[in-house]
Order: sequence, then structure tokens, then C-alpha cells
Amino acid sequence: MRGEVRLLPSNVDDELPEEVTHLHVRTPKGKELSLEIESMRPAQDVWLVAFVGIHDRDEAQALAGSEVWLSEQELPGLAPGEYYLAELVGAHVVDEKNAVLGEVVNIAKAGDRALLAIRTARGEELLPTEGDALVRFDRAQHTLVVRIPEGLWD
Repeated sequence: MRGEVRLLPSNVDDELPEEVTHLHVRTPKGKELSLEIESMRPAQDVWLVAFVGIHDRDEAQALAGSEVWLSEQELPGLAPGEYYLAELVGAHVVDEKNAVLGEVVNIAKAGDRALLAIRTARGEELLPTEGDALVRFDRAQHTLVVRIPEGLWD
């Protein structure tokens, strides 16, 4: 379909909640938009989304490289102990003995895997988000407890 935008999710296993009607977009030039979804369909590792008012390839191409997100109110609820990766940005990072390791500064991508970029005293280090590396997140203290896999940061 002409005017469809390819969205690459930060986690290929994520699905957009059916009740979502709008996506928020920040273009590479910093312009923020709220776009109404006309239709949406999966296609391999991306979603193809048609927005109301985006009618042709040129208009869709103007959104290339944009950051896309849902507002907090549109996110599905979480079970106790669950969190969204985006919540971790800015969190203090400690190990299981409560030794300070740094601060989460970004969520990086490596293929279809998400990695936490953590600013440490030695510089920026990456930590996988899967497996047992992320032990728990304390929202109230905005603190992430992690287990660094052996040899990862050596």
C-alpha cells in the first residue's frame, strides 16, 4: 500500500495493543507528531502502518529515521515485577551486593536484541536484556539490580 511506514519494534516479539489508535513520532529534525493509525499489519520483523493523512511514498519517507512511541496511558498493564525497557533509562545500576555500577543511558540494538547502554566509571558498557542479567527493577528508587555475565565487562 502506498504511504505505509515500516516500523521496526525495539523487540520483535512485541505487539501493539489492539486498542491503540495513535502513535507519537519524533522526526530526526525534532518535530513531534501524534499520528492516527489507519491500518496496521505485521510483515516479517516490522509492522507496516498506514497513518491518516500520509497518502504517498514521499510523505511516508519524510518520517524515515523517526522515533515512535506510545504514551504511557496507552501501554498495556504489567504484572508485578514487570517493567518496560524504556523505564530503565536514567536508572541507577547496582550489582546484587548493592555496589554502584553506573547509570542506564540508552537502549541499544544488536540485530533483534536489546542491550542496555550503561555509563560506568570506565566508560559505556553494554548489558544484554535477556537471560538473567537483569535481576530486578525498583521503580520507587529508580534502581536496576543486575548480574554481569562472567567476562562480559573485563
